[in-house]
Amino acid sequence: MERTTEELPPILRQAGAPESGILAAGEFLARCDRVKFAGERPGPERSRESVEQAYRLVDLTRPAAVAGDSQSKGAA
Repeated sequence: MERTTEELPPILRQAGAPESGILAAGEFLARCDRVKFAGERPGPERSRESVEQAYRLVDLTRPAAVAGDSQSKGAA
């Protein structure tokens, strides 16, 4: 995906992501931008925090399960 940090929130909104996920994405990407463009070099602890934040971001923006999906799996 080739998008800027500023372009992503409207795309996430259109996809139905919750506002908390959109805000988390903006914070995460701003942190990434500081590393990529401003030359910030986070230490090991900050790097671990970023990885944990990325996992939380995925959880926040994961589509909700469709009703009946869990029941149809494993049905004979």
